[in-house]
Amino acid sequence: MFSVSRDDLMAYCRADSKEQGDLAVAQAEAAEAWLTGIGVQWDEATAPTYCLVVKALALHWMDNPTLKEVPVGLRHLINFLKHCD
Repeated sequence: MFSVSRDDLMAYCRADSKEQGDLAVAQAEAAEAWLTGIGVQWDEATAPTYCLVVKALALHWMDNPTLKEVPVGLRHLINFLKHCD
């Protein structure tokens, strides 16, 4: 499930070429798979926050391909989503 539009993702990630857009989409799909793996699901009530987290993770991974740690502020949003059942 890809919950963020390509245009919205490209704008958020400042992707201005097809290659950058493709990378942003691939990173966003990976972000959604990762979120699902840690127990975070898309939900109508938390959709704006979920989409923000997907975009932020995609951008973070694009800008820092070798950095494995998730920034603290982003972890707080992820924890919020995990506890919104």
